[in-house]
Amino acid sequence: MKQSFELGLVVATAGAALAFAKSRTNPDDYLRRHTAGDFGDVDAAELKANIKAIEAGGRVRSIYTLASGDRLHVITDIGSTTSIVCAGEL
Repeated sequence: MKQSFELGLVVATAGAALAFAKSRTNPDDYLRRHTAGDFGDVDAAELKANIKAIEAGGRVRSIYTLASGDRLHVITDIGSTTSIVCAGEL
């Protein structure tokens, strides 16, 4: 997968760390999907907003369902190059 934007500083919440541990999943797999434009379970409106944010700057959000059933959110603010990984805290 080709990367379409930079993650910048990545911060994961305690809930995200627990979700990854429960599902025995590597966070890097989801971060790669996020930067490659595979935004997971977002709806059509969110997909359109993500594409616009990549082109013009703004917030890009992905939602993934882990094997454990936990929902993981990856949010990158293109303007400040910061990414947050959280699960259940939103």
